Amino acid sequence: METSFLLSICIPTFERACLLEKTLESIVREPVFQETNKVEIVVSDNVSKDDTAEVCRRFIQAFPGKIKYICLPFHQDGHINFRNALESSRGLFRKLHNDNYPFEKGALTFLVGFIEKYREKELILCPNHPPAGWKKEEELTEEVNDLSSLLSLMSYTITWIGASCIRKDAYEKLPDPFRYSHLYFPHIDYVLRTVYNGGKGIVTGRKLFIPAPLIPNKYTHNHAEVFAQNYLGILKEYVENSSLSREVFEREKRLVLFDHVIPYYFDFFRQYNATLQKNYWYYTKEYRKNVYYYFSFLYIAFYFIAIRIFKLNKLKNFLLYFLSKKTD
Repeated sequence: METSFLLSICIPTFERACLLEKTLESIVREPVFQETNKVEIVVSDNVSKDDTAEVCRRFIQAFPGKIKYICLPFHQDGHINFRNALESSRGLFRKLHNDNYPFEKGALTFLVGFIEKYREKELILCPNHPPAGWKKEEELTEEVNDLSSLLSLMSYTITWIGASCIRKDAYEKLPDPFRYSHLYFPHIDYVLRTVYNGGKGIVTGRKLFIPAPLIPNKYTHNHAEVFAQNYLGILKEYVENSSLSREVFEREKRLVLFDHVIPYYFDFFRQYNATLQKNYWYYTKEYRKNVYYYFSFLYIAFYFIAIRIFKLNKLKNFLLYFLSKKTD
């Protein structure tokens, strides 16, 4: 049965059946999913050997025609799975979504209503937190008319695959929409190109999704390479053709370095997989003309001494344990 869905939630997955099940449950429990034909779910499986197929089978039986399960013929690069999920959908808007990000209660209803209101826009943007300065999430509805306004509002939340919904016709106009898969950020590229080509967007600051808890030592890419080199390199293309302001770009550089690259790369609290991080100096060459970059090494040294030598992370863990006991 062919149905003209408003929104396709496109979920690439690989061997995380338990997490996928929770995310699917958060979607199908909503009345807007159960009682209308406005939302479809597309799950693209990168040949999982766990219970992924069985989990999807149960949901498909409960909601026939609204959920599509596709399994790749053999295990491939994860971005091929992203593309397969996106391009197997039938909705007016396509949203990539993590298999480990359940929707907040009522969030799908809000998102569907938001898309209905702004369906003439090429992009619906949901960074999952209000930008700095907004007191309440629901107060934020901001238009995106150019790349500088896009980045000012979204910052590096644009790197999250679930931060945008793109209208089907806007996506299909782009030649080779996944051309930057090798840089880890094909989704950023097709969003940036849509705006560069005259597409308009709308941002909601409402929190819609529940981020999954951190899984220690599961990060397999080098954050200096992926963010300081690849992400900034994509943005720099638009600075050089004058479609992204230098001021916005420089502000983004600082945020990326201190809020993202340094904490993940140096892994002060041993939360990530710092053993995979190499060539920091090489990958951060975009910063070498910035004075704050050299001062950032004092920041890094302070944390290294405080946490690795004086073991302040043990004090932090003790305080967290103590506070949790006090609230029991």
